[in-house]
Amino acid sequence: MENANSIFLLDKEKGQERSDIKAELTACYSQKEYNLQLEFENRDLQIREMKTECYSLVKKIIVNKPDLMSNAQYETPEIAIKEFCDETRADLEAEDQHRLGFHSGDTDRAELEIYRKVARDIDQNGPQSFYFKKILGHFDKNL
Repeated sequence: MENANSIFLLDKEKGQERSDIKAELTACYSQKEYNLQLEFENRDLQIREMKTECYSLVKKIIVNKPDLMSNAQYETPEIAIKEFCDETRADLEAEDQHRLGFHSGDTDRAELEIYRKVARDIDQNGPQSFYFKKILGHFDKNL
């Protein structure tokens, strides 16, 4: 993701995130804590990679058909995908509050599965994809 200048990278210098993760893992006081931290970092990376994949697919369509942005609710594909991802996470966290025993690991796995589904749909259906239209805000417009 660093080499691709992903819009979903944390605001850190190149290589800094890896150094921070390594330091956090080194600071773990038990194998259990180490494993939990490693699982969290792995899920976080997978989620950001899938967000980047979704963004790349949306951007590819927009590059080929820039007129599709004229009907979009958002000014740029970057804003559109970030809003979609923020709303997706917020919805999952709201569901999390209503379920006993549901924790962030479950929320992360659900979020990852959603982005896989989104990427698959956009890849297969292009500009006709339900998720492509949803990301651009076509369903949110008051016509």
